[in-house]
Amino acid sequence: MQPVIVAGPDTETGPATGSVRRPGRPRSEQVEQAIIEATLDLFAEKGFEGVCVELVAARAGVGKATIYRRWPNKEELLLAALGSLKSPLPEPEGVSVRDDLLAMVEVMCADKADPRKARRYALLLGEGEKYPRLMARYRETVVEPRRDVIRSVIRHGIETGELRADTDLEVAVLALSGAVMAREKSADGTFNGDFAARVVDGLLLGLSPRTPRLAAGAWISRRTPAVVSDSRRRADRAPARVRAGPRVTGASRRRVMDKLGVSRRQELGPLLQ
Repeated sequence: MQPVIVAGPDTETGPATGSVRRPGRPRSEQVEQAIIEATLDLFAEKGFEGVCVELVAARAGVGKATIYRRWPNKEELLLAALGSLKSPLPEPEGVSVRDDLLAMVEVMCADKADPRKARRYALLLGEGEKYPRLMARYRETVVEPRRDVIRSVIRHGIETGELRADTDLEVAVLALSGAVMAREKSADGTFNGDFAARVVDGLLLGLSPRTPRLAAGAWISRRTPAVVSDSRRRADRAPARVRAGPRVTGASRRRVMDKLGVSRRQELGPLLQ
């Protein structure tokens, strides 16, 4: 008679069902998701101190060995669970800086608009100060890799001329992420359809390449046709003597020159010529 192998609490089939376990690693993704969700639930209920492998295993319906095969300790498990609060950013296509940044900010907005993720992330920010080592690992393994993706898009924009050569990478990254984080604390905390576009367009407005237009005393974007006001056009067409101001000529000029000393003549010379 062939032995029957029954799935126990230490198998990778997820919650115990009493069914026969098949070879390989069936339902591996479902098992990992159950463990991550159990970890986040415990974190939300009890904070960092309330998370332990035994409780996570019991809530996820798996054995401790199943967890340890994936994460060697509680810290790594917590990092994986907290990292899941942020959805992966899309791979940049490299065609348009605006399109790439917009796709990323839309993902960030979707995460913040998810009330469950938002609550857990708020708890992470509140509890994180008590655990500086864990938060340093979180920034290193979760936050910085995401920022690197945004930095790569901005660097590409600088190389292609879409963005100014003196663009501050760190300020640009913080401007995008900070706007999303601060949105929920504003009077209108919703993430409507055009919020992401407004954030990106507002940033690009300040980072677009600009060239000085000395005659007009203004800066005109290289990618935007120069717009000259009607008043400026009229000034350009005006006769030179009108633009230069009033001139003193004839007898009046002689009388003025006679009354002036040498230094004052030099000072007012251009006006009297």
